[in-house]
Amino acid sequence: MIDIDLLHDQINELIFKFEKDKTHYCAKGYPESQVRIDFLNPLFAALGWDMENKSQKPPHARDVIVEVSSEHTSKRPDYNFRINGVTKFFVEAKSPSVN
Repeated sequence: MIDIDLLHDQINELIFKFEKDKTHYCAKGYPESQVRIDFLNPLFAALGWDMENKSQKPPHARDVIVEVSSEHTSKRPDYNFRINGVTKFFVEAKSPSVN
């Protein structure tokens, strides 16, 4: 069960972090891969998703499948979120400088 007060604090920390260095995060040189590490992974972890496979599930049973980001794999979503092996939604990450 998620502690709503803790979730609120964790999301506020991410917002504060972004706002504090917004110019840096919105610059063209700030890559999508870093967005995932700095903001998306912590956000979804706070929401209760096992982003790092801490439960040691085998590849076919993981809750989150992260696609390798590359120019040649742009048609794959960055995240595939699953419950009991069934996809529930996808997330496509983008750098804040991308419209």
